[in-house]
Amino acid sequence: MTLKKKFASDVLFSGISSGLISLFGLITLPILTKTLSPDFYGVWVQIGVTIGLLLTFVTFGFQVSIVRFLSGKEDKNRAGSLFHLMLGIVLLNGSLFVLITFFFQNALSSFIFADVSFHRFVPLTGLWLMAQAIYALNTSFIRAKNKIKLLSSINIGHSILHILILYLVLIIFTGNIETVLILYILTTVILSVIIYLFEVVKTVGISVKVYNFKSTLKDLFKFSLPFIPNGALMWILASSDKYFIVHLLSLSENAVYSVAYSLVGVLSLFYMPLGFVAYPLLVEFWEKDQKNAVRDLLEKSTRVYIFFVIPSIFGLYVLGSKLILILATSDYIVPSTLILWVSLGILFLGIYQINVYVIHLIKKTYYNTIIFFIAAVINIILNYFFIKAIGIEGAAISTFISYLFLASVVTLLARKEVYYNFDIKFMLKCIFASMIMFIIIQQVAISSIFMVLLVILLAAAIYLILTIILKCFTKEDIKDIKHIFGFD
Repeated sequence: MTLKKKFASDVLFSGISSGLISLFGLITLPILTKTLSPDFYGVWVQIGVTIGLLLTFVTFGFQVSIVRFLSGKEDKNRAGSLFHLMLGIVLLNGSLFVLITFFFQNALSSFIFADVSFHRFVPLTGLWLMAQAIYALNTSFIRAKNKIKLLSSINIGHSILHILILYLVLIIFTGNIETVLILYILTTVILSVIIYLFEVVKTVGISVKVYNFKSTLKDLFKFSLPFIPNGALMWILASSDKYFIVHLLSLSENAVYSVAYSLVGVLSLFYMPLGFVAYPLLVEFWEKDQKNAVRDLLEKSTRVYIFFVIPSIFGLYVLGSKLILILATSDYIVPSTLILWVSLGILFLGIYQINVYVIHLIKKTYYNTIIFFIAAVINIILNYFFIKAIGIEGAAISTFISYLFLASVVTLLARKEVYYNFDIKFMLKCIFASMIMFIIIQQVAISSIFMVLLVILLAAAIYLILTIILKCFTKEDIKDIKHIFGFD
């Protein structure tokens, strides 16, 4: 299989798995919203948001470091030593975080949930954080070895397991979310141990001897440490709005806002597979000084992302609010404008995610820290004033503005390093085709999940036909498609 075919195959497989996981997220939405009160759903959201903040502090950003330092490395002893060094540091650091959640339950409950009565969830949050950190390192090892299909299968299995736990505990046995969290922690740890034994140990053994310990540790932390403030600042951009909503409004308002985010989060499947598969290849090309290959990969990734994400934004604006009413209850009424602002924010987040790998390649991750800091300050200021002025929609607008700034600066830096082109003409064609699609599907009455699926199929058909008529695909694109599917 050629490299181009393998990349496309991995992206397709990763995209399908991301799509399935996003679909699983939509399945969990009605389970949670129809069995939990808005306040308890807000608690569930805050636990996830808090783990998102603390995960980088626990792992020191080693998820990216594993891919950067272990991709293409043939020395098993060296690779094994590096991995176990990082794993050991994370285990020690994670244990400290768990102890803090046990000793400071009331204070942390007031901060996380704006209510001390939810203190019993704090230690569970710490344990789940630890489990997620171990899982993240083990799955990053699989990614570094470019076993994308295996990793996608593991992630799908993990998500299915979570759905089964939710369904059995909350619906069949009418249990509570404490039991769900305990089972999530146990299954995540068990799965991590299995990955460690059958992938890490099988591939690199249990090598703990670190060559040039001080030098290795210095290189590792020089690359990784910027991910800690970057992770915190990225969390401010992505999730601090939920903390503002909890403290300025309420847990139930946060639940409504989070439902909108859960739905629109499906857009991430259009950029996550691209970056996920591309990064190890970009590292390999860069190390071999094949900058033309890096440029080509970035250009194609951007075109693919734009092609899929733009019509999806138009479609979510039409369908989003109606779909939420079908999946959730009348407690979760979400305006279409909120969905639009959230969608636009994720659009620019995806552009950032595709381009940020160039900063990783040149090993100037401190650039990210500076850019993130400015974007985070913008986000905090706008969140405070916008949420107080116009409620949860203000949070979405402030996040959109912050992501727009982030994407613009990082894209300019990336293009300066590799000189790749951004096809504006192609993007305008996609927008025009999406607008025609939007006008047509807006006329369809939607009252059931079956009608939603029909409209999605109709919209996809209209958009594809229009892009073909508008000649969005170049001869090179058609040649690549034929090559990937073996029709050349």
